[in-house]
Amino acid sequence: MKCIICIISSDQKEYENFKKVIIESIKECSSSCFEFYFLYDKSGDLLTIQNQNYTDFYCDTMEKEVTKSIYKRTVSFYDWYFNEFHIKSNYTFHKKNGLFFLRTNLSTLFNLKILQEFLYSLPKEDFFGGPFIGPYYKTLTRISGTCHLSSFDTIWYIILNKEQPKFINDILEDEAISLFLFRNKKLYSTCIKRLDTIEMDNSVLSIDKSIVFHKCSGDDIGKIFCFRFKTFDRNFDVNQMKLMLKVNFDIRRYINASKLKVILEGSEYSKSYSNKIFQVL
Repeated sequence: MKCIICIISSDQKEYENFKKVIIESIKECSSSCFEFYFLYDKSGDLLTIQNQNYTDFYCDTMEKEVTKSIYKRTVSFYDWYFNEFHIKSNYTFHKKNGLFFLRTNLSTLFNLKILQEFLYSLPKEDFFGGPFIGPYYKTLTRISGTCHLSSFDTIWYIILNKEQPKFINDILEDEAISLFLFRNKKLYSTCIKRLDTIEMDNSVLSIDKSIVFHKCSGDDIGKIFCFRFKTFDRNFDVNQMKLMLKVNFDIRRYINASKLKVILEGSEYSKSYSNKIFQVL
């Protein structure tokens, strides 16, 4: 079993602090199951720089719009990885042993021990899952870019059809990928449980800094491996990420130490779509 974790990255100073926290979490991972790549948009030829525990991947998307840059970085990385490591010619091997790709961002942490256990429960083909954006709505279901988890054949399908996802009405790339895949390929999925440390103020919802159980409940504490940090204060987010590492992903200790309000969002999903693998029809 292998999982390639690819992280949409930025060389802006505030985001470098997020990267430092993620690198600390990588250093504590003893499993050979994972490989880590930070994906950058930078003018010039495609470049990879290998470090001790991770690799920096640079490509020139020639895109000014952030969402299109993220999409092209993602597909460029997938294409490069498949060619570099001859994934297509080793299809039978990966079908038997399992090869997954997890596309995420700098403000999301993962409990890699629980993630690894979770991977063994997944089908090795025709899978695409992650935290749902809004409700489950069959082939119109959208998966959050905090955790796009895909089997390798789903990634190959994206590579072959990379011009197909449509960016209409300012739709974000995670939504465009979700809609394209669910509408065109028969896939298995699940709503991945996520713990959010967030702050919101928009026309739909206003939330002060809080801890939100996203599509899960307190009963799922031992199963949550995805942690998102997104408030209006990025320094606060970095410090909360450090706190999560300090308590070794112990959610109860994190809640007590953070002293933030706790909210359940869509907790009914823990019984319906977050505790099982199902086919999207």
